[in-house]
Amino acid sequence: SDGHLLANQLITVGNTWQLNLPETDEVIEISTSAMPEGGIVIVWNNITGRVRSANALREAYATLEKRVEERTHELAVAKLAADQANASKTRFLAAAGHDILQPLNAAKLYASTLGEKNLEEKEANLTSKINRSLGSVEEILGSILAISKLDSPKYETDITNFPLRDVTEQLELEFQPMAAQNGLELRFVHTSKWVRSDKSMLRRLLQNLISNALKFTHSGKVLIGTRRSGTSLSVQVLDTGIGIDKDSSTEIFDEFTRLSGSETIAPGLGLGLSIVDRIAKLLGHELEMVSEQGKGSKFSIAIETVTGLQEKAPATRRGKGARSRQLQGTKVLCIDNDETILDGMHELLSQWGCDVKVAADRRQAQKLLKKCKNLPQIILTDYHLDNETGIDLFIHLRKKFGDQLKGVLITADRSDLVKKEAAAIDMPVVNKPVSPAALRALISQYRRKTIAAE
Repeated sequence: SDGHLLANQLITVGNTWQLNLPETDEVIEISTSAMPEGGIVIVWNNITGRVRSANALREAYATLEKRVEERTHELAVAKLAADQANASKTRFLAAAGHDILQPLNAAKLYASTLGEKNLEEKEANLTSKINRSLGSVEEILGSILAISKLDSPKYETDITNFPLRDVTEQLELEFQPMAAQNGLELRFVHTSKWVRSDKSMLRRLLQNLISNALKFTHSGKVLIGTRRSGTSLSVQVLDTGIGIDKDSSTEIFDEFTRLSGSETIAPGLGLGLSIVDRIAKLLGHELEMVSEQGKGSKFSIAIETVTGLQEKAPATRRGKGARSRQLQGTKVLCIDNDETILDGMHELLSQWGCDVKVAADRRQAQKLLKKCKNLPQIILTDYHLDNETGIDLFIHLRKKFGDQLKGVLITADRSDLVKKEAAAIDMPVVNKPVSPAALRALISQYRRKTIAAE
C-alpha cells in the first residue's frame, strides 16, 4: 500500500519525477540517466524550498493583482466623487457669483453717481473709500471665480487665430481710467500681428498683469508692448513700480501669497499672479519675469504668431479732447430685469448728459422704441432676463427695428458660452460690476461711430 501511495504522489516530466510527501510536506525530485556501458544513474534532489518559493510567489502575484484591481476601482470611485464635487463647487460659485455681482454692480453705479457730484470734502472722501472698497470686493470675487473656472474638470480651451490688437485695444479702454485716477501714464504700443491662443483666457492673463502693474506702481508709467522672438510674439508688461526681490521671484506665483508690505498697498487674496501662471501653463505660453526691488518689473508672455492672415489696420489715435468729449444728448436704452440696476444706470447715465430710457423686458423695450423719433445710439442689455436672454432680445429688436441698432451685453455671467453667443453677432461683452469710467469710454466710442456714419 505504501508503494501504491507513493506512486500516486509521483509527477512525471520526461526522465524526471517529482515526489510529494504529504506527511512531511516535502518535495523530492528524482531524475535518471543511462550510463554509456549500461546501468542507470538515479539522482534524488530535495526541491521543497524552491517549490515553496514558487508557490508563495504565485500566491503573492495573485494577491497583488487583486489588490491592484481593488485599488484601481477605489481610485476611480474617488476620482468620480471628486470630479462631481468639483463640478458642484464650480456651479455653486458661478450661481453665487452671479447673485453677488448683481447687487455689487448696483452699489458701484450708485457710488459712482454720488462720486461725480460736487460734494463737500468729507463726503467726497467717504465716497472715494466706498468705491475703493467695492473695487476690492469685485477683484476678490473675480479671482475666486477665475480659479474655480480653471479648476473645472470639464474646462476646455478655445484656441483660435486673431489679431492681438483686438485684445490690447479693449484693455487700453478698460485701464486708462484707472491709470488716470492713480496719476500714472499708461501706454499701449499696439501690433497688427495675429496670434494663436484662447482669446478670452489671454485677455484675462494680460488683464491681471496690467492690473498688478498699476496697483504696485506709485509713480511713473506702465508700458504694454511686443517683441518678435522667432515664431513667437513676446507680449510685455513693464512698470516703474516697487519691484520684487530675488528671494520672492518664485513664490509670488503661488496661491494666496502676498509680498511683505504689499497688503497695505493693494488688499487682496494674492491670487492674481497665480491665475496668470495657471493660464500660461494651460495655454502653453512661456511666462518670464525680470524684476528689481524698487526699480520695477517686466513680465513677458510668449505667444505663437500666425502668418498669412490679413492684418488689422492701426486705429487712428485721438487726442485727450476727443476722448473726454461730453455725452450730452446720447440716446441710450438700458434693459435689465433688476429694478435697482436700472435705477442706478439711469442715475449715472443721466448725470453724464445721456438721454436714457429703461426697460425690464421685451414688451417694454418694443413700446419705447416704437415711440422714439430717433432710435437709441446704443442698447445696454443684461443677459439673464425673465423670459429670454439679452442676446435673443437684441436679435429680435434688430429684426424689428433695423440692423443699425448697436448693442452691448452687460452681464454677471462670465461663462465662455455667453461670450461665444455674443461674439457670433459682434456684440461686445462687459462684465458686472461695470466700471463706470470704462462704460463712459465705450459709450463715447459708439457715439463717435454713429456720428461718423451720419
